[in-house]
Amino acid sequence: MAKKKEPKRAMGRARAPRGRQGARGDVRDIVLFLAQRKLLEHDGRAAGIKFNKLVFSIYNEFSGASNPELRFDLPYRWYLYGAVIDTGELGGIIAFDHQDEMRSNVIWTGPPPNLDSAAVPEIERLCDAFCSRFPGDLYYGDMLREHYRAAREPFQNAFLEWNLLVGDMIHGSRDISVKELKGHLAALGRDYPDGLEPRLTPSFRRLSLCLDDILSRATVLRFEEVKVMEALMWEFWATFCLFLSLRYNHAISKPRLDSYRERAERELVAYKRRLGAALETRYLDSRAGEGIDEASMKELASILEPRVLRLMGRTGSSQ
Repeated sequence: MAKKKEPKRAMGRARAPRGRQGARGDVRDIVLFLAQRKLLEHDGRAAGIKFNKLVFSIYNEFSGASNPELRFDLPYRWYLYGAVIDTGELGGIIAFDHQDEMRSNVIWTGPPPNLDSAAVPEIERLCDAFCSRFPGDLYYGDMLREHYRAAREPFQNAFLEWNLLVGDMIHGSRDISVKELKGHLAALGRDYPDGLEPRLTPSFRRLSLCLDDILSRATVLRFEEVKVMEALMWEFWATFCLFLSLRYNHAISKPRLDSYRERAERELVAYKRRLGAALETRYLDSRAGEGIDEASMKELASILEPRVLRLMGRTGSSQ
């Protein structure tokens, strides 16, 4: 008996991808493969942070496609620099060579996907457009601002602007301004989501009061003092984002979420201890005088984690 002809599918921005039965999985793997390849082609390296943001942008674009076969599941969670892909859910086809997203490169470790798909030209177009908007590593701020339009909490955008501001001040590309820092600190306090993890709220309020006190006492801030403020706020952010990723994630298995939850619980206790010790140092004690001296810096350095000390330039590490 002759087979009946299949009805034609509705067309979206690109024709439905052909291939194996798991068409949506095929599209996902093609996106991952071409994103890594296009970043190598444009930048000479597939930086982890750009790879995550590029893939997430294509995921968002295809999620709204009129053709449902362009849509695919992407395992991700919101973390330190926005949405980050959970490689443990991808079957070992990609790997990051460093745990820090900013320093990592993406390596393709699986077999190449079947590129005999009508979706390929559209994926390549989106990759090329992204790489043209954010060439090299000089436009991370613009890239993150675009990415954070999809952030789930206003506090995420407030922290992004704070972090970009203090980063520019420490780099020297922007004048150190007490007024600007106070304004962004106030935005953090206004947008802070008290209900996301209530056990962190008292720590954030204590830290905010401390930094506001430093800014209120200061007439002129030095680089070292801005570095300390950046490090202290990043310490909080790193702990906060562990709970943020538990609230906002997609297509991540329960065992992996349970492991993230265990880590978050451990870090919460450790962070509260570090913060309490830091706020008792001479420099951060509101009863102390103005300014930061070498003894105060060494005291803070003994409390804050090595990954934060790198921001302060006091470890001598080249990493």
